Amino acid sequence: MTYSATAIPNSAGYTGGLLINDAAMLVWEAGLPRDLYLYRPATGLTTKIITNSGDGRAGCVHHLNAAGTVVWDTVSASSYVVMRYDGLAAQLLNVGGQSCHDPDLNDNELVVLVRYGWWQNVFECHLATWFNGQYSKLLGWPGSRYAVLSPRINGNGQIAYVLFDGEVKTYEVHLYANQADKVLGGPYGWVGDVDLNSHGWVLWANTKEWQANCVGIYLFDGTETRKISPSNAPLPSPSFPHLNNAGKVVYEAGTCDQTDIFLYAEGITQKLDALVPFNSHPQIDAAGQIVWWGSSEWDSLATGCVYGSFNGAPTEKIADSGAYPVINNPGHIAYWDANARQIVLLTPSSLFFSWRRLLWAIRSLIRRIWTWLQSRLS
Repeated sequence: MTYSATAIPNSAGYTGGLLINDAAMLVWEAGLPRDLYLYRPATGLTTKIITNSGDGRAGCVHHLNAAGTVVWDTVSASSYVVMRYDGLAAQLLNVGGQSCHDPDLNDNELVVLVRYGWWQNVFECHLATWFNGQYSKLLGWPGSRYAVLSPRINGNGQIAYVLFDGEVKTYEVHLYANQADKVLGGPYGWVGDVDLNSHGWVLWANTKEWQANCVGIYLFDGTETRKISPSNAPLPSPSFPHLNNAGKVVYEAGTCDQTDIFLYAEGITQKLDALVPFNSHPQIDAAGQIVWWGSSEWDSLATGCVYGSFNGAPTEKIADSGAYPVINNPGHIAYWDANARQIVLLTPSSLFFSWRRLLWAIRSLIRRIWTWLQSRLS
């Protein structure tokens, strides 16, 4: 695989949260207190997102859609608020002056968020949406026992989220779709973020025992939930796994001596080739290109490199110095180069990349036809 590299301007102060959309726009946090920055490849310029409300500092949750709209939560006057930047100006979302956090948005500009506060004389936790100035409550839990965590929304308006029960200290994974709420899994001892694809498939990791043999990676495929990590596999790390629209999953698992990257596709789990002992933060694009950060030392930015594998093929080194890579569906890769103190954007060679993906698509089609023929003949 060959790429052309672009050093992103004004990215030296990077502190985390790098995201990329399919137009190769980038958003990240930088500075202390943290501010949000947005890079547009069409102009080659980086914009510091300045808010017009509160202290305007970025929070720990932010998301970017295909149009370059950014939403994030931040602290203002000792309360969490949700902000939205549409490329022109930032605005405080009109949610009734209550504490809000954990926003996400889809390409239709529909924002999902969590809201705590009074609603019709009852103090509640809400799962809610915001669109074009209008706030809508979807679900509510009276009192302070329950908390909604990490909601994600897709283009169809389906919402996956984690529900925490503060009384018994357990977590459940839910999917809200077509005005109905469904429990996909739980109770668990700990669930981090969830991942949601355009078909309503949901992916999550439980990293703490609550019931026997419950630690692992779980996938809801639109019909049923199954544990996809092998029962004899090492425990997954706290960083959540990733899911693409083809239903392929990547995740990391290991011990304090070694961590590896795993690919789950069509019911089969494969451990990818490891060129270094510590491998983490995997991501996967629509065609199956996988990228991750690998290092010879635990959590070392100085010795980190970016590695990749195309649908489980032999591992290749993509960048000699880099960490926290992200990839979009067309295959652009961005990462933090700790040695050069900059974010780097890699654009794939279009001819080679297109032929490789075309050959893989033909191979996948032949395999599906063969599977279908076998099912018809059996």
